[in-house]
Amino acid sequence: MSQSQLLEILDILKNSPESIPNTDNYFVNSPLFVDMLSELHVEAHNFDDSTGCNFILFTAKDAKKKIELAAKIYKDEPGDKKCAVQYSCDFTHLPGGEKQLGMVLAEDINHKGWPTSYIISPTENAEFAKMVMKVTVDLINADSNANRDKALIDGAHALKNAAITLGVHDRSCITHGCRVPNGTRKNGKLGTKGSLCAYLCGKSCTNEKALSLTNAVRVVSDVLVANFVPSKYPEDFSGFIETIWERHGSLIATGGNREKHIRNTYLHKDPRRLGGRAVGLPGQSGSNNHGEKKNRDVKGYLHFLTKNIKVSERNNPVFIMAACALDLRLTNDLEDTFATKPVREKTDYDLLRHINHQEVNGFKTVCLDLQYMVCTDSRDPTNKIHLNNRAVIVNPTASFTANLPIVS
Repeated sequence: MSQSQLLEILDILKNSPESIPNTDNYFVNSPLFVDMLSELHVEAHNFDDSTGCNFILFTAKDAKKKIELAAKIYKDEPGDKKCAVQYSCDFTHLPGGEKQLGMVLAEDINHKGWPTSYIISPTENAEFAKMVMKVTVDLINADSNANRDKALIDGAHALKNAAITLGVHDRSCITHGCRVPNGTRKNGKLGTKGSLCAYLCGKSCTNEKALSLTNAVRVVSDVLVANFVPSKYPEDFSGFIETIWERHGSLIATGGNREKHIRNTYLHKDPRRLGGRAVGLPGQSGSNNHGEKKNRDVKGYLHFLTKNIKVSERNNPVFIMAACALDLRLTNDLEDTFATKPVREKTDYDLLRHINHQEVNGFKTVCLDLQYMVCTDSRDPTNKIHLNNRAVIVNPTASFTANLPIVS
């Protein structure tokens, strides 16, 4: 594909005509371009520039509708009668290593990611991250029912700096921060880059002695319990962080640069540093796994579209955009699948039947292994039993019995 043919495709997608214009461009006349024209809109690009740092910024045509639906989820929250809309952002390397795809997603109540804006760029930096985030942030600001909430991101400084520039609070992905090794090429002996486990047992511990993998995993496994700390009471998270330092002080409280980094990056009393459910509103996603999954899906479609194409053509950004359009075309049924309210699953009722079956067979109570719960006394529904969170977290002998009248 020539440069002039590429520019023609981008200009058509930028102007968004109602019908495909007459042209001798073979790609424009292909069925694949029909999906691209119906699903995507190019906001900006500099492929007609000679800067050498080429990018394409484009959006899903239904991005505005996705923000409108996301702004229906938290209607009952107090404040200015607007609904908090959280978005996530993730960049991924594309095959060939020359380009990256950045994607911003809104989320529904089931934590499914719905792409709103994309950018194809040579690298992941704050400038490109800001460009792709700003499109979605502007849509949130323009919606009368939406209130701009946090940006859910991994540990990349570029994404954090971009969010701060746009006036958005960043929120770390707890999955990235607490990921432990699983032996794969991407997540090998020391864990994922940027994770607490990789830092504790890797070379990034400056000149201090690194922990053994066993000890590093022991620390991280307790830190993961942070995902069970509720967001309603900030003092609970502060108590949890203090408990972690008390429990593992001999391993991580060394007084050097390593301890300083851990306190500032992971085990800080601001829950946004570590991430998880202790941040934001109950029900919001604390992990960017939906963004990772969506990027993986797009790369799968890209492989499908280019497997019979010459290697020299596979890095053409047009095929990357076509993969994004195909993903939207196949998985973007907003009216039927964008969940704005909780839906009772069949498994909820199965659990109730199981509990009832236990009572029938002589087991009067069912013990649940939960870290935090506020329940009621079965003999007096008005009497709420408040459990001491600090007495339960990281206490291997703690247990209690809960009566569940309903499951939702």
